[in-house]
Order: sequence, then C-alpha cells, then structure tokens
Amino acid sequence: AFDDPERIAEGYADSLDMRDGLSFITNKEALKQFIREKFARQLDHTVKLDLWGALKARMAVRFETEWRDAGGQWYRSYGVVVYQFNDTGLVERRFASEETVAIAAADRQLSA
Repeated sequence: AFDDPERIAEGYADSLDMRDGLSFITNKEALKQFIREKFARQLDHTVKLDLWGALKARMAVRFETEWRDAGGQWYRSYGVVVYQFNDTGLVERRFASEETVAIAAADRQLSA
C-alpha cells in the first residue's frame, strides 16, 4: 500500500536527498519515520497521480490527495513531486512542493 513505510523504502537508495514540504530526509530510516508520522496525521488518505513527464532518470508527477485529521476536518493537498533515479533504478533524489487547504466533507472530489 502507498502508506506502508517498509514497502515504500524499498524503492529508495540508502542515502537520499529528499524534501517534502518543510521536511528534509537523508536516509531510509528517516524516510520510514516520516511516512509513519504523515499517515498517523492524514487519515482516510486518497490520492490521484498524473505523470507529467519523464526524461532519462527523472520524472515529474502531479498529485492530488484528500484526507482528514483526527478531529474530522477534511483537507485537499496538491502539488508536484520530482524524482531522480540512480543507475539501479532506486530513487536517490525526491523533491515535493505541496499546497494544502481545508475543505468541507461535501466538497470531496476523490472517492476512497
């Protein structure tokens, strides 16, 4: 699943250069901890991905997610993630820019 830290980390190099919003991550253990914390906060997470482009060892993906916090407030997050892969196909660099806005449950567009 997209929220499984162990499974996600398999696709990343041991040493990485990653920025996700204000979080900076440099190794797999930090990546796993980031994922655990993110999905502990972002409940009922739904995601839509669109490949924007790929060239050589890089790709850009547009994303849109909807999720709720523990208090029941729904949010929509959207942005772009750029990946760079090493020679073995593992992610060695990843940069995400994201905007998050609060929404009403009735305004959700992505189905769970």
